[in-house]
Amino acid sequence: MLERYLSWKVLRLSLIIAFILSFAVLFIQLMKFTQVLSSLPFRESATFLGVWFFYLLIYFFPNALLISVAYNLFELKENKKLLVIESFGISKKKLVLRVLLLLLPILLSTFVSGFWITQEDISFLRRYSLYKYYSMLISSVPEKTFYKLEDMSIYMDKRTEEGARGVFLNSRDLTVFSEKASFREGSIVFEKGSILHREGDKTFVATFDKHTFNFQQFVNLKESKKDKKESLLVHTFKYLLLFPTMLLYLFLVFRFVSHHSTFYYLTAGISVLYQFFLVVIKNVF
Repeated sequence: MLERYLSWKVLRLSLIIAFILSFAVLFIQLMKFTQVLSSLPFRESATFLGVWFFYLLIYFFPNALLISVAYNLFELKENKKLLVIESFGISKKKLVLRVLLLLLPILLSTFVSGFWITQEDISFLRRYSLYKYYSMLISSVPEKTFYKLEDMSIYMDKRTEEGARGVFLNSRDLTVFSEKASFREGSIVFEKGSILHREGDKTFVATFDKHTFNFQQFVNLKESKKDKKESLLVHTFKYLLLFPTMLLYLFLVFRFVSHHSTFYYLTAGISVLYQFFLVVIKNVF
């Protein structure tokens, strides 16, 4: 009964901490991404935000669990309740082990979920949202207006039902003039014009009847197998390092910590150390 109550307190605090950290990180990252999401259909934006938030919850849950276990046991120690528990023959080691065993299904579910959605998946969804944003933005450029977006400038003399007439586009080492253009998701199809391509010190000019300009030149929609493998590796080591880090954390709490201020300093130090090991592993592999 005691172990169930304590495991519930640990889980509740873990979820609160993970939720706060996830919301804070998501809010900061959305500061640069709000315009993109607001231009997309509501269902797509809501789905992306939901998946992104779920990924952050999974990412922060081990850290939150680490802090929650230590905090709840420190509270028992601080209130002398741990001495009462030990007087009934339940040692600190047994108590921690039983609590972790009860929380094991939750840990396993978050661990498995981390293989279902990775950091590379979130990066891909961000790039895809940006890709759709560019498509929508370019197709709605007003006529007789130079519009600049990232490394691309575009001008349309006249808008038509099919697209536009008198179109000029300049992008990095490419310049296109065409009589008319039509818009598709992720691309512009130019008809009857000329193209100027710069390659080093050389410039090439050619005419065309039809030329397709794809926005994937700006936004890479290919998933990186290397980055995905790296994400999965870091995720695995995060859980492998959780238990030895927790043992060190609890040893320091029981042995040296007697005030809340000391506990907070120790928590900050352990959290930084935990993340430092993950960064080292990421760079090494």
